[in-house]
Amino acid sequence: MKKRKKIIISIIISLCCIFMSGCWDKVEIDRKIFVVGLGVDAGKDIKKEGIIKSSELQFPTLEEDMKRLRVTYSFPDLKKIKESTAETESIAVDAYSLSSANNKATTKSSRALYMGHTKLLMLGNEIFQYKDTVKEIVDYIERHPSLSRNIYVLVCDGRAEDYIKFKPPIEKNIETYVTGLIDNNQRNNVIQELTLNEFLLSLSENGSVIIPMMSMDTTNKEIEMNKVAIVKDYVIIGELNEEDISTMQISKGKMKGGKRVIIYKKHPVDYIINGSERKIKFGRKNGKMVFNIDIKLEGRMNSHGLDMNLLSQEEMDNIEKGFDKTIKDQCERFIQVSKEKYKGDFIGLKEYVKKYHPEVFKEIEKNWDEEYVNSIINVNIESDIRRIGVIK
Repeated sequence: MKKRKKIIISIIISLCCIFMSGCWDKVEIDRKIFVVGLGVDAGKDIKKEGIIKSSELQFPTLEEDMKRLRVTYSFPDLKKIKESTAETESIAVDAYSLSSANNKATTKSSRALYMGHTKLLMLGNEIFQYKDTVKEIVDYIERHPSLSRNIYVLVCDGRAEDYIKFKPPIEKNIETYVTGLIDNNQRNNVIQELTLNEFLLSLSENGSVIIPMMSMDTTNKEIEMNKVAIVKDYVIIGELNEEDISTMQISKGKMKGGKRVIIYKKHPVDYIINGSERKIKFGRKNGKMVFNIDIKLEGRMNSHGLDMNLLSQEEMDNIEKGFDKTIKDQCERFIQVSKEKYKGDFIGLKEYVKKYHPEVFKEIEKNWDEEYVNSIINVNIESDIRRIGVIK
């Protein structure tokens, strides 16, 4: 009898769960705007941040007048969808915060904003002149439940709104075009990939991150992604060009594709790098950190002079030594510039020490930048040419 009673109670509870629960915030799919690109720019009133800091209870009455941010939402126009891809439209609003912008954008549309399909977060470079505003943006994004941690984060050389409204010549919208460029990264290793999760983790640790940067060639109507912005303490302090990016990837042991060129016997020789591997030996000498970085590269030769005997082991050894020396000099020069000019670790040595030598890291954590600048870093390159072409 007791067993039967328990079964009946279980059935009643199950039926209650099925018929008495539901989605309290359900919105029909045809009443949503599926945001694919989010652009954040400095607003015309961003320089009035002093008013916010000096205001206490008075600020809520001023929020409509404080246009600190210009936020642009990009979404597909489903009326123009063709071949599974649609052109995008956008809504731009002025607001004092991202939360306020979201509310304002909703009042401008007959549909509700949905951020679950967002692909890109684009930040105008001017916003990084105001570190407190950047911190607020990061805090809001961290708390937003719908934004995927796998979306790409970019800095725009100019206003993000202009990039969102740009129509690329190949794709129908900027989001598809840019994500395609990033996904092709394995072929050239110039375009950096930064997900929202990596962006938030890096900023939460020390307020520093390297962000891919987009620039626009208005004459040829092209988007270029051959630079990165160096952010330290939530402020952009410099940029790295295409060659620096490639050298940084080699120094990190993350080079998946790219090339190097040397002049050998008066001919340019191309070395196409297909992969890399890094090993670090760590020690301390006279109170300084010492890193010995061994990097192995492998790849193929694409072009060379006809008078070279590539079947000769001696010839191949000489070519490989030439690449070893060239790449070693480039890596050491890059590291030296990062230490002297930016006082920043761009090749992941901090993460290495923290992970494999935690007792040392605890001692120097608070003075890491100074310890890094004074450290001794030796780079050794071993390049391996696996293939020399299909002819020989």
